[in-house]
Amino acid sequence: MDIRLVAIILLVTIPAQSVTLVARIGKTISHLKIDPITLHLSDSRILYKPIGEELQVSLAVDEKLSSGFFTLGQHIHRIPFNGSADSSQLTVGGVLDDTPTAIAYDWLTDKIYIAISTIGPDNSARIEVCDKVRETKKDGTCSVILHDKLDYLHSLVLDPTDGNMYWINAVQNQIERAFMNGQHHDQHPFLNTAKSEGATLTSLALSRDEGRLFYARTTKDGSELWQCRLYERQSCTQFFETSHVLHLDVHEKQLFLSLTSGRLATCEHANCEATFHEVEQISEIEVFHVVHDERKTDLDVNPCSKNNAGCSHLCLVARIEPKRTCACPIGVRLKEDGVNCEDGFNEVLIISAITGLFYVSLDTSDYTPQAIPYQGHEESSHSLFDVDYDPVEGFVYWLDITDTAIKRCRFNGSDLSVVIKEGIQQSAKTFRLDVVGRNIFWVDGETALIWIGKMDGSISPRVLDVSTKLENPHGIAIDSNGGFLYITDWFERSSRIVRVNLDGSDAQVFYSLQDFSYPTGVELDLDGGRLYWAESNHSLIRSIKLDGTDLLTYMQTSYKLVQPYSVSKLGNRIFCNSMAGRSFVEIVLRDGILAGHDSSRVVESQIYGPVGLRAVRLKEPAKRSGPCVKGNGGCSHYCLNSPSGSARCLCGRGFELQKDGRRCVRATSSVILLDGSGKRPDLVRMALKGPRNLEKLYLQVISGSPHDIAFDQVSSSMYIASSNDSSGTIEHVNLTSPTPRAAVIASGVALRGISHLEIEPFAKLIVYSNAEFGRIEACSLDGKQSKTLAWIDIRPTIVKLDLSRSELYFVNESVDISSINRMPLTVTPDGGQVLYRTTQPFSRIVAMAIDPKNREIYWTEQNRGVNTLHKMSSNGTDPVVLSRSEERRIAYLHFREKSLYYVDSKKNEFGFFDGGGFHSVHAGVKNVRDFVITGAATKSEKKNPCEIDNGGCPELCLPQFETKPVCTCGDHRYFDVVTKSCHANSHGLILGSNGRFLYITAKDSKSMMTQDHSPITSLPIEKVGLPLSVAVDELSRFATLYWIDANEPKVIRSVPMRGANSVNPQSLLVSVCIHLRALAVDTFGRQLFVSCVVSSGRSHIMVYRIQSSTSLQPDKLLHIGRVVKGDEISPVTGKQPVPTELAVGARKLVYLDVSTRSGGPILVVCDLDGRNCDKASERTTPYSRLSLLPSQSKLLFTGEDSINKLDLTNLNTSPIKNGPENVKALFASVEGEKVALVPIDEKEDSFLIIGQERLLIPGMSRVTAMAAFTSSEFAQFDRSRSCIHQECTHLCAYSGDSYECLCPLGYTISHDSAHICMPNVTCDPWEFLCRDQRTCVHSGAKCDNRLNCPDGSDEAPDICGSIDAKTWTCGDKRTRIDRYLVCDGVPHCEDESDEKGCKCSMPSSEMDCAIFGRMSQPECVQRKLRCDHHYDCSNGADEDERLCATFTPEVAGFRVTFTHIMFGAVILLLLLAICPICVFFCYSKKRTTGVEQSVADRRYHQFVGQNDPSLLVPLSGAPGDHYEMRTYSVVESTSTYPSLPPPLPSQCGSTVRSGPSYNPNFIPQHGRDHPSRFYAPPPSTASLSTYGIVVPSANTGTISQRRIIITEHAVPSPSSRSGISPPPAYLMQPKRELYPRPHNKRKSANESPASTSKRKDDANTRSHTTLNRSASSSEKYDHDSVSLSSHSSEGAPTSSRHQL
Repeated sequence: MDIRLVAIILLVTIPAQSVTLVARIGKTISHLKIDPITLHLSDSRILYKPIGEELQVSLAVDEKLSSGFFTLGQHIHRIPFNGSADSSQLTVGGVLDDTPTAIAYDWLTDKIYIAISTIGPDNSARIEVCDKVRETKKDGTCSVILHDKLDYLHSLVLDPTDGNMYWINAVQNQIERAFMNGQHHDQHPFLNTAKSEGATLTSLALSRDEGRLFYARTTKDGSELWQCRLYERQSCTQFFETSHVLHLDVHEKQLFLSLTSGRLATCEHANCEATFHEVEQISEIEVFHVVHDERKTDLDVNPCSKNNAGCSHLCLVARIEPKRTCACPIGVRLKEDGVNCEDGFNEVLIISAITGLFYVSLDTSDYTPQAIPYQGHEESSHSLFDVDYDPVEGFVYWLDITDTAIKRCRFNGSDLSVVIKEGIQQSAKTFRLDVVGRNIFWVDGETALIWIGKMDGSISPRVLDVSTKLENPHGIAIDSNGGFLYITDWFERSSRIVRVNLDGSDAQVFYSLQDFSYPTGVELDLDGGRLYWAESNHSLIRSIKLDGTDLLTYMQTSYKLVQPYSVSKLGNRIFCNSMAGRSFVEIVLRDGILAGHDSSRVVESQIYGPVGLRAVRLKEPAKRSGPCVKGNGGCSHYCLNSPSGSARCLCGRGFELQKDGRRCVRATSSVILLDGSGKRPDLVRMALKGPRNLEKLYLQVISGSPHDIAFDQVSSSMYIASSNDSSGTIEHVNLTSPTPRAAVIASGVALRGISHLEIEPFAKLIVYSNAEFGRIEACSLDGKQSKTLAWIDIRPTIVKLDLSRSELYFVNESVDISSINRMPLTVTPDGGQVLYRTTQPFSRIVAMAIDPKNREIYWTEQNRGVNTLHKMSSNGTDPVVLSRSEERRIAYLHFREKSLYYVDSKKNEFGFFDGGGFHSVHAGVKNVRDFVITGAATKSEKKNPCEIDNGGCPELCLPQFETKPVCTCGDHRYFDVVTKSCHANSHGLILGSNGRFLYITAKDSKSMMTQDHSPITSLPIEKVGLPLSVAVDELSRFATLYWIDANEPKVIRSVPMRGANSVNPQSLLVSVCIHLRALAVDTFGRQLFVSCVVSSGRSHIMVYRIQSSTSLQPDKLLHIGRVVKGDEISPVTGKQPVPTELAVGARKLVYLDVSTRSGGPILVVCDLDGRNCDKASERTTPYSRLSLLPSQSKLLFTGEDSINKLDLTNLNTSPIKNGPENVKALFASVEGEKVALVPIDEKEDSFLIIGQERLLIPGMSRVTAMAAFTSSEFAQFDRSRSCIHQECTHLCAYSGDSYECLCPLGYTISHDSAHICMPNVTCDPWEFLCRDQRTCVHSGAKCDNRLNCPDGSDEAPDICGSIDAKTWTCGDKRTRIDRYLVCDGVPHCEDESDEKGCKCSMPSSEMDCAIFGRMSQPECVQRKLRCDHHYDCSNGADEDERLCATFTPEVAGFRVTFTHIMFGAVILLLLLAICPICVFFCYSKKRTTGVEQSVADRRYHQFVGQNDPSLLVPLSGAPGDHYEMRTYSVVESTSTYPSLPPPLPSQCGSTVRSGPSYNPNFIPQHGRDHPSRFYAPPPSTASLSTYGIVVPSANTGTISQRRIIITEHAVPSPSSRSGISPPPAYLMQPKRELYPRPHNKRKSANESPASTSKRKDDANTRSHTTLNRSASSSEKYDHDSVSLSSHSSEGAPTSSRHQL
């Protein structure tokens, strides 16, 4: 009877309860009930959802309370089975990568056991036990019971009644066991749990009733079910095999298992083979847990049931008496009584990381990291760079780089607050607490600054003025009681430790380190009197006494911890970490030195990205002494202990220390100096009166070399002017910021030479002078608009404003005198009224100040060492000399509140002059470049009209005294009074100069600008270089400017002139050119023409399509082609053209061709496509400049000594005016001769305009290029009347109302579309190119009275003259010859054109069949075959009647006769008789050799069992195929070569590991048990390698992909005869394949027998050498590759293969 039927009958007669499971089903946790009789799902309900598919879930069950536990991330949830809401959760894991991989429930003592594994580089793990959480959501108490020698583990099961727990170690792939209190960890409780190396233990289950442990061992083919008796090491046996098992559990005698298919199966473990069955209606099941109802009424005694067994915290089951032990929360030490726990932590290591804030208790040995649970600590997006502890108030402080703040909280995470925000940058590295003065010091590595703030954040931070310049400070340690800071610092190769007083004074190098040490963290041990530090580059920990002696090196951590970063010392232990890993090192000292060889250990903290660490004692009070302990030392802000024992007070930023040295008062007025004493200029704040209180502002960025400052008293902002040789800059600094940074608001070549700044705060203007360019300008505070106020014949240096009257005063420097001018704050081109001129030669005005209230002007003059102070009224009257001295040099003046303040650069003092004399306020003021006085702004009684809505002006508002403000716009723009808007001027001229572009505005289209109308200004374009040629695209949306830079002559630069304040150009590299010469824009055709030199003697003119851009970017350039080719002969000059200058317009291209050296350069005029060219003029020089007037079809160009006009319609040239010499550029206006041209004369700085006066313009001699510009707002053309919207693929010519598509050279308009250009074809020399440039016909078809070209150009009269089909026209187009004389090898034309371009290579002996007009495929036949009555030409041209009528054969043609036929037949019969004899002889010889070989082989090879040779050939072989031998491996297999089973032990020797059963999937592993990873074939198979060929059979077999080269008749080598045996052939180690030969490779037709023989000899020579080398190196072999070669016993080479 069937066993299953019997079981069903018994189950029907005996009532049975349902089996209850808690399982993960897909994305849910579900409660399942299974009918034990039908094995069907009887009930199912969802307890929790949803669960992410990527989350790992572990399960446990509390049968007493009918609830379950499951893990989600780092949380353990409890959920009742009755379906009520989740009532509690437990958070586990201290770091981000801690993951609970298994949980188990101790139903005896109500504890949860948790296996926590770290997904990290070391796969460490630990087991924790926690109180079960019932009705509260607070975390329970957890204790680490096991952590040492644990790897990633899973499948944790408990046996509370016996006190043991079991789990699977996934790394070691073994089952391990320990007591439930963590004692007696047994790593090998069972033997052979995973015998096969390819098997993995996947799940574990415990049957307490039967004392058995069940586990699944899984391979790639399936899973094996095993069972072990709990206390018998060798009791494990396999009892069943099934598909892959995910999880298993046991209920009484029934085993349940989930499969990877998602199904649930069950069987009786005693007879699983017969009772295995899948449960219906369950799918997607993964992990599960069987509910054991019998555990509710278990009678076993709970040893912890009475008063928790006296334990203060956790009571755990133990296997030995007294059956329980006590445990403490994580990190808390158990007292010696073994029952009670200490009251919290004492020694802890606090660690800051880029993933959070953590601590490690040093009181216990497990060193488990835990997070400090401040609010928001679970967010891993904050990078914490350093940490410290305040033992006074119990706060933990840390540096949060993400929020750029220093924060603090209690050790339990409460009272979170941001202490300091101001002054913290992302470049901050470390900080330390001054627990005595209650201060915080931190290091900013990027700016090399030391900052100080209060620990409660009550005082604004300030920079510590360190007397020694730091280079790259990193670590900091503080001696609060002694008054010292120790700072690690390095620069390039040098490294040092600097000691400085707490107030920054007396900085000195405490200790100089070795080069390239790169010290990082530093720690001070005051009790031991030593300083410790970490050297990152050398991976060292060192220390030295505080007197600089006794240097000690504690350990070289490179083998344990690479590049140590932070270091901390507590008692006799040193701790250090590295940012390169997750570990920290603990070093134990004894009497200040290492305690022994094992005195250091690496602790895997598993904290990702550790940065800072501090080892502290939480219960130890702070050691504080000094005057700052009580009452903050009497200081109102910062109190710092000094080494002398006194208190040193400092004030926060913006405050001044009073004379008592204690009180700090906010400064209402102060002096700010531009200090140039250091390597980097900076601003220094100083008290206007009282103690000096020097405070550096430490600006983060200052561009160039600043030389002047101005203060905006409304916004408390500073503006800094700087300049260098190439550009100038105006920068803005907000002084209210604790970390002021300089922000650039305006820069560029236009500001080069900026001299002095003044601020009009109410109109929001910056007024500045520019001595180099000779102008005074005003710009908005954001730098977007600028306006030139004065520019004619001035050289301004110092500028001052009278805000009450809106007047401007400036010093005008000339060659011999200086003057003081006054002008209203509006456009005044000549600079206004001169108030004063110096009278003494060489006297120079060096400083000036304005007293607006008394309307007086003060200034100082310097003349040959004598400094004089002057005063006069603001209208220039009543000048008075106030002082004259040779002992002073008053360099800077500023008037403030009835006093004239000064800086004396000779006496190095700051003071004031009150009319009675000079009064010094601060001495030692050195290297001052300028100064300002801060305070409230001085303004007139009347309200400034520009304050409200900018006075109604769209751009700039210029206030006026007693009148309405003047609205104005930026340079080259005008203000429309009606619309109250700004518009661009209509016309202008762009001048290219070295490093900049200048712009000149014209009044209108009929006259150029005049000097008093508009200034010459610089365009805000960077990286100009030296312009050689300039062009403007007026139709471009942003007015694109193109130019060639002489410094980079292979690049076309472009930039939009509108819409950007300061722009960098875009560059297009023309790689085919050596250098570019000139460029021109075809505005209406939307093309850019460029002339360039390609190689020596070759120049082109190339064309680029201008593609309009919609963004504020230059238009894109698309290469079209070439219109002038320097490698072709010009029809104008008869030489290769060399174009230089060029001009484009009116559908014409004009260029200067310098190829004609004898007659001089000429002007060439062509169509835009470079065709139809003519010579225009010879009145040129190699340096002629061109300017074209498109509207008039006129061209102006410079000659040797004149300026000429060329009419493009008739090419007539006439001089219009004698011109200057050395003309650099030329511009022709749209109105022709009235203002015809603008040449630049190098000899003087002038600007010549025909019909007007010569104008003096400073710097004009440096102009190298010029271009006209018309603003698009005033352009008189419609954009639609251009090629912008046309669809020409290449060139577009536009004029009037029509356009035409053209093609560059090498292209032709398509027959299909007039918009498309197609590339020309290249004809062979014997072909004629039709005029459509796309069709080639045979030259014989030319002038044959037949139209062969599509356009009929082969019969054109200009080529053929009068057409005659019987004759051929010579190249002179006059001479005619008989067509049959063409290409006959004898010239008949005077120009020999009849023998040029012939198809046949030897016309004298070969005939072109198509040359006579009979069209066919070109072919050549021997001339001797002509007229032989046989058609040798496919078109029959060789037998043409006209040809043969005049042909006399030289030799009679050959004819086949009967004699010839009989002679051939005899030869054939002789061959047929000889061949069978040869075949029979060869076959007999070969058979004899084969028999002898067979007998010889049987002496060496015996075939054993199934090891037939046929098993070694591919399955797909066919009879007669030849194969190279290959070795095989049991590891690798392919579709062609499946893997072989390993050979028997008797065949493989000791190198093969034997096993109890054959496993085809066994993969050998590295290890001491496997000295050889390769399984050699059986000897019978290996010896088969003697044969060169194996014929495939029907049997299956395997061969590895590794090749083996075989030669026949292998004999022992000389080395083997001498007693040294080489390794087997399959263990040899070749470095490459040796001369492999394909099976059916044909010999080349060009290879001679001699060369073939030589190649064989060379190959066999290499074979002989390889064998000897292999035999002599028998100790070296590789198990994965094989090479075997042999030769005959006589030494003669033999063939590599024979066919059996």
